[in-house]
Amino acid sequence: MDLKPRKALIILCLLVVILTTFLFVSIRLLARNPDEETWFNHTLRPHLASSPALRTILGLHFDGDARSDYLGTRSVKIIVEIDAESGLTLFPQAEQELVYAMHATTGKEIEIVHSSELTPTPGGYSDNIVVELAEQHQRYHSTHDAAVFYILVLSRSSGDEPIVGRTVQEDAAVIYEDPLSHLPGAQQALAQASTLLHEFGHQLGLPHNDHPGCLMNPEAEAGDFGTGGNLTTQFCAIEQQQLLVIKQTIN
Repeated sequence: MDLKPRKALIILCLLVVILTTFLFVSIRLLARNPDEETWFNHTLRPHLASSPALRTILGLHFDGDARSDYLGTRSVKIIVEIDAESGLTLFPQAEQELVYAMHATTGKEIEIVHSSELTPTPGGYSDNIVVELAEQHQRYHSTHDAAVFYILVLSRSSGDEPIVGRTVQEDAAVIYEDPLSHLPGAQQALAQASTLLHEFGHQLGLPHNDHPGCLMNPEAEAGDFGTGGNLTTQFCAIEQQQLLVIKQTIN
């Protein structure tokens, strides 16, 4: 029996495995580079990130990686899953503002689901702990017909900065309640909605801007609300134009 063809086939299979492994590791490494101007991030990443499965496999978890889930034509609704630390919650008005603005922006049905009550963590929450909480407790994940925006409602960040909100990977956000506790109820509800829509804007691919009255102004993330005035829960004209451009690159 001639073993040469069999040996050649084994060598070929080994080469395919080696090349596939090399390609996989290379993409995983490229995916960690935060520089948006690299060829991978600018050209290839948006196509790979349009698949929820590939995002998981390749580790594509930057802001905006799930934008096609929210702005593309594949999904017909967005599930907003909310997990809150025991004793904390979003105001009903905040949820209503969130639903209205997300529907107006994406054109999709918005469904809010309250999932878990979380045990408080003494000393606040670091970014790593927040990611771990999201990975442990998020029950809903994007499918072919439904996108997911996951929200954690926690007391405060463990850092010294008065952070009110932050994105968590590519499809989630955290809001910290302590920095908003000085606001009256109605203003606190608006601040909750404004903060979460700011973070949702990042997940749509929007960057910060310095335009007064725009949702993506960094004050919505740093908690610079003063007495609660000048809050907005709608993307301004500049941001709407940016979203239109993003949609055109997806559809």
